[in-house]
Amino acid sequence: MRNQIKQQLGPIIVCALIAAAVLLAFVPHSQAQNAPATAAPTGQASFSVLDVNQDGAIDKKEAAASAAVAKVFDVADANKDGVLSPEEYAKAATAK
Repeated sequence: MRNQIKQQLGPIIVCALIAAAVLLAFVPHSQAQNAPATAAPTGQASFSVLDVNQDGAIDKKEAAASAAVAKVFDVADANKDGVLSPEEYAKAATAK
């Protein structure tokens, strides 16, 4: 009886492990792992949320989603390239 149960459960367990491995392979990594370490002040969207196209920069169109970021965009864009880098965003986010 025990051997019969083991024989029936063996393929089921193997299939379950394979299915779990396949699912994990296709699940995108958490954005938190890829997001820059930039803490946004209360009420301000995080860098990864604003960077809609995930190109590593926030342009004016993306910044418009946050009134706080849009308001300081031109000042925060220190090198005047038209986008906020993670570093520029972090500096602006921590500025008083």
